[in-house]
Amino acid sequence: MTLTLRLTALAAAALAAGCATPEPLVRLESAGSHATWIAGRSVEVQERNGVRVAAAFDHQDASQVVFRVEVQNDSRGTIDVGPDAMTCRRFEDGVWSTETLVIDPEEVIAEIDARSSRERARAENDERLFPPLLFLSVLGDIATVASGNVDRTTGLQTAAIANESENRSARHANAVQQLGSTKEVWMNAALRRTTIAPGQAVAGLVYINVRKKARLVRLDVWAGSLPFQFLFKQYVRPV
Repeated sequence: MTLTLRLTALAAAALAAGCATPEPLVRLESAGSHATWIAGRSVEVQERNGVRVAAAFDHQDASQVVFRVEVQNDSRGTIDVGPDAMTCRRFEDGVWSTETLVIDPEEVIAEIDARSSRERARAENDERLFPPLLFLSVLGDIATVASGNVDRTTGLQTAAIANESENRSARHANAVQQLGSTKEVWMNAALRRTTIAPGQAVAGLVYINVRKKARLVRLDVWAGSLPFQFLFKQYVRPV
């Protein structure tokens, strides 16, 4: 099967697969008795032994829900905060789930680096593969023209190879760029492990996986040795 026929078959298979359906919207609202609204976010603030922690639902990111967590240290000693000391539980089908850790930014960043490395390797392999194929196809076209056996298919395979080479190069470049943008979010916006000195504060995004059947979500945040629990009501709206 020629490259042109293979590309046509792939396009037909993609069409036969059907259209994707949009994911439902997931929104959470603080169930705390002292929650307040700030810039569209339902925020609850708790204080214990000079440490203040605020938590609010921020947005949905595909299959994840994202919270904004802020910690201010007005105690006399340093405290550590980070995703490795945060868990969540969900109330689903009348029971509470077991505790699960929130998503670890360090693991996500490492996976992004691995995917970027694989994508660059694929790009290098394609760069080695297509030029010889293109040259051989061009030589074949030249021979066909010289023999006088030119027909309407002459040159089509050469054009298909050149087009596929350009498309793959663009896809690889776009994939690497998107991975780089995603990595910046996890490095700069996500809440990562931090030691907070007295009088200092830290803020960032905390990610958990979506469970559409959940009616309540509890986020547990440990600031040093101090536990803080934040309860949220979950709403799911079909698109």
